[in-house]
Amino acid sequence: MHRARFVPQPRHAPLQVLGDHVQPLVVADDLAGYELFEVSTPQDSGPPPHSHPWSETFYVLEGELVFELERDTHRAGPGAVVLVPANVQHTYRVLSPRARFLALNSPAGAHAFFAQLHERVRAMPDDLPALVEVAKAHGLRSPVFGP
Repeated sequence: MHRARFVPQPRHAPLQVLGDHVQPLVVADDLAGYELFEVSTPQDSGPPPHSHPWSETFYVLEGELVFELERDTHRAGPGAVVLVPANVQHTYRVLSPRARFLALNSPAGAHAFFAQLHERVRAMPDDLPALVEVAKAHGLRSPVFGP
């Protein structure tokens, strides 16, 4: 049986993922059935177009981003919510000097992916083969590296 719990501060180590600071707040090991991250990212950063087997919700805390959801483009500032169902291609790019957002993922799976990227991918483009290998192992698809 799951029990309610209070977590006064993050219990999980922060991750560096392709230049982004990713602080896991809730992960699969917490028995929540979802994962929650606080992401701080610099201007012009963002992943290539991709999809993954988990749904993802973004809540923008600071800064401005542009999201591409399938064929639609949306500018998002503080307070904006972006909902991305599982297996839907999407990407974002940071327009402001920095941005900070929460990312909620369900079911769990993103933390394991981010943790492997943190361990194996340090510099692009040198580590591109490792990035593709990790992404495919976690069910990600992208026009950049194929299904």
